[in-house]
Amino acid sequence: MRAWAARHLWLLIVLLVAVDTVAIFAAATYKLFVDPHIDPVQRSDAVVVIAGGPLRLQKGIELAQEGIAPLLIVSNPHGRWAYKEEAPHLCDGHGARRPFKVICFDPKPESTQGEARAVKRIAAARQLRSVIVVTSYFHVSRARLEMRRCYHGHLAVIGTPLNNPWKEPFYVAMEWPKLVYAETLNRGC
Repeated sequence: MRAWAARHLWLLIVLLVAVDTVAIFAAATYKLFVDPHIDPVQRSDAVVVIAGGPLRLQKGIELAQEGIAPLLIVSNPHGRWAYKEEAPHLCDGHGARRPFKVICFDPKPESTQGEARAVKRIAAARQLRSVIVVTSYFHVSRARLEMRRCYHGHLAVIGTPLNNPWKEPFYVAMEWPKLVYAETLNRGC
């Protein structure tokens, strides 16, 4: 009877550790990627839109149109405009007159770190003391981390939903290795 109880006690301990590990991982995933800390939006020198879905761009344009910032900075990887339907002439200077200026850039490397480096350069050249970064909710935590490493002014990071919420589990899963990489092997600007 004692051998049976000892064996089951060991199995119970292993099961409890496994359940606790899964619960901690799920809570961390939720807090980091599903419901991350969103900074309050206040008047800033620029709004920066990180490359991604059109809802990011829409939110950035909305903030600039509301007068939150006089400058909209948009990441345009590959030099090909991805938002042909949402804002076909935003970066080429054609189209409607706007109450804000627009800078579009091709990040090198084409990553969040490349975008953070570009923001650092643009901010230094234009003496920007505060920026609002617009990204998707799943990306807020890592974007804040990487931007903070390069840009040292007042930083606010806000999130937008994805156009296709069915893809969110995939993007959330991909953020874990990217965040671990940014926190361990790639800690510079």
